[in-house]
Amino acid sequence: MKKIIILTTLFYPSLLLASELVYTPINPSFGGSPLNASMLLNKAQSQNKHKAHTVEKTYAERLQESLERSYINK
Repeated sequence: MKKIIILTTLFYPSLLLASELVYTPINPSFGGSPLNASMLLNKAQSQNKHKAHTVEKTYAERLQESLERSYINK
């Protein structure tokens, strides 16, 4: 019985110090600080593993496009 009373008196003050949890958003899209935008974008870009699909053009295709551009610009 003494142990229960001692434990109760030890832990009771810590219950009085507890407060509500307050949610503060981080993402600026949901009401967070606009200063977090660049940090979040940099994190997302560093984690992005998708690569843009690039098609190499042959020399003949590039030459043809160049000739077409020069002909149109005249």
